[in-house]
Amino acid sequence: MDGSDPAYASENQCKRRIEVQAVCYSDDQQKRVEFDAAPYFHEQLINGRLEKVIQSLIDIEFGGDYDSDNVCEFFSASQTKPLFDYLDVVNRGRPQFDGIVGFECHVDEVDVKQWLYSFSPETLSLF
Repeated sequence: MDGSDPAYASENQCKRRIEVQAVCYSDDQQKRVEFDAAPYFHEQLINGRLEKVIQSLIDIEFGGDYDSDNVCEFFSASQTKPLFDYLDVVNRGRPQFDGIVGFECHVDEVDVKQWLYSFSPETLSLF
């Protein structure tokens, strides 16, 4: 088993915890959630989508677009649930696409690089 094998990365993740800080907030600035996005990147590594995800995040400078929103949505039943609960309440009864409060997500680029250095160093060549 070598370092490029997702199972190897999974075993090492248990031994070493490297956080990837991220923040998401409602467009009205009333709700903000900080969270650890490392499990999202681990999932992308296992599923063979890591390079595509990293390139997409590089293209948007790690935040403020749909590709970073995917990181936030990945945790909608756990870490970012308070944001989505808030959005459900504040948007209840509003017509779709008419004044709907959305959200934005930003991922810490330095943390992503540190995570990649440990779990997928070859992906660092995208930077």
